[in-house]
Amino acid sequence: MTRTVHPLTPGGIMQSHTPFTRTFTTACLLSLSAALTAGSANAATLLAGFYDSDTDAVVAGLAANETAAGITATFDGRGRGFNTWGSGDGTYGTFAGASSDTQSAEAYRASANFGGATFNITNGTGVDVSIETIAFDYHNNDDSSRDYWDNLAVTYVSGDLGIADGTTIQSWAGLARDNTTNGINAKGGDYLDYDTSLLGLADFTLADGETAIFRIISTSTDTPLGNARNFAPVDNIGFFGTVSSTAIPEPASLAVGLFGLGALALRRRRRD
Repeated sequence: MTRTVHPLTPGGIMQSHTPFTRTFTTACLLSLSAALTAGSANAATLLAGFYDSDTDAVVAGLAANETAAGITATFDGRGRGFNTWGSGDGTYGTFAGASSDTQSAEAYRASANFGGATFNITNGTGVDVSIETIAFDYHNNDDSSRDYWDNLAVTYVSGDLGIADGTTIQSWAGLARDNTTNGINAKGGDYLDYDTSLLGLADFTLADGETAIFRIISTSTDTPLGNARNFAPVDNIGFFGTVSSTAIPEPASLAVGLFGLGALALRRRRRD
């Protein structure tokens, strides 16, 4: 009896190459999947940061202090400047950043009697951008002779996100008066940190060329005292998210790639 010796198997034992083909194909698919995942998005980054209003007047279209490449962001509302009343903790909420603002002089007025603080962000990167967190510092007036603002909200005003205009993203009620020594009486210091996630929204992604407008606004359940300085300052406002680094292949292109991998595996099997 003649035994056929296969040149690729130890001892001349004929073995099935199905496991090799399956392993080869699976490995290629996993590699492709990893490549697509790695190329589809970068880590979360600061998209726009506001920490220096540099004004005590009503403004429109005041540019952000820092933005990611391709991002345009502006502030509409009234600033509070020239009295070192800003937050000086050097962070956006609990997020790192705003390091140049450790001796802040300016803030933004969030109180309803000044219309709140409105922020516009536009994606001009050429790829999708997801807005995942709005982080900021906020302070209630600590002078008992003035109003303080015990209700706070972050709202979506309007724009190209697929959610209703006026949607409240997050709100806080019954905030206590901040009587720390780091508040308005001390003219600056460490405000309280607030991080607002947008990940629960039905849509938090801006395509290239799209815009979203958000507002941080505080209201008071106290009887207003009418003091013009009752402005409920917000400072170090940062928009954090993810910028897509490459376009994900169209389904047809992906199918061609997978077909090519399968053909390569089949040719290897036939040669064996």
